[in-house]
Amino acid sequence: MNRLIAYIFAPFVFLCPIAVLAQNDTQFDPPRNEHGHPDFQGNWTNRLATPYQRPVDLGERATYSAEEAAQFQNSAQDERARSLAPLDPNRPAPNSEDGVDQSAEDIFTPDVLDLLVIEGEVRTSVITDPPNGRIPFRADAHQKDYYAQLRSLGLGRYDGPEVMYATPRCLSIWGPLPPLRGRPPETPNFKIVQTKTHLVFYQELGGTTRIIKLNGNTLPANIPQWHGDSVGYWDNDTLVVETNNFSPLNSNPQILVSDEFSAREEFRIISDYEIFYRFTITDPVMYSSPFSGELVLKRMPHGERIFEFACHEGNHSITGILAGARRQEMDNARGY
Repeated sequence: MNRLIAYIFAPFVFLCPIAVLAQNDTQFDPPRNEHGHPDFQGNWTNRLATPYQRPVDLGERATYSAEEAAQFQNSAQDERARSLAPLDPNRPAPNSEDGVDQSAEDIFTPDVLDLLVIEGEVRTSVITDPPNGRIPFRADAHQKDYYAQLRSLGLGRYDGPEVMYATPRCLSIWGPLPPLRGRPPETPNFKIVQTKTHLVFYQELGGTTRIIKLNGNTLPANIPQWHGDSVGYWDNDTLVVETNNFSPLNSNPQILVSDEFSAREEFRIISDYEIFYRFTITDPVMYSSPFSGELVLKRMPHGERIFEFACHEGNHSITGILAGARRQEMDNARGY
């Protein structure tokens, strides 16, 4: 029977109190619902410091040694301490040419130091293929993005909310396919509700839902969905999900989406508190080849809850960003 291993290697004893070990064990007999299928219901989370894409300097190194993992976590602790340290009141203003975004909000996110561990290996990235662990963007991908196409018509980056990505507008916080993204910006928590014919991911971040149909029904192809049209089926105890018909409006700089974006996913319960998750993304418009990755969703500790996420279009960040852009335009017109 699989177990959560709190301490994987001796150097982790003081640095990695909640490291996850995913044993890819097909012998585990998962809990089942009244329909005889594996029961995914409950609250799940994915709090990882492991980057989605592998750092370039690691090349094709898919795993860390125990010493390297400890060093990674030390660096993450140091960076966190720096971000929380008082700022110099005499510091210069930021360079306005770099643009304005919501990166300051990351300061208020929970401490995350856990590294992704699968089958005893400390992974260097969520992405496993291509071998370098990097998203294989086409050279022209960012020019084909929906929002880049809008800007190519002469619209500026801050001319209005319509030319900004869906995330800062609170329309789709996680991106096209929760829980695909690793190292999310805020609370990576989910509630899974399951019936005989449907499985629903409710994500705390953004308060939105992704519905997976288990009855074979599909939606009309001319009605694209924020999270695509997901149809799942059972392969023994593995839930396989095929998703198509995504809206390009859900594109973001990390995961670019065209109308040819599609995904294949596998969900499998591997212990009383772990779901093993594998995905493959295909989009010939945006990527030179498909890319794949693996994650582990961990059951939230008893007593932890899913909370309402209050977010709305035209929130305070957008208001400030657009107001700042208008002020900058006025200053430029006056020759300041």
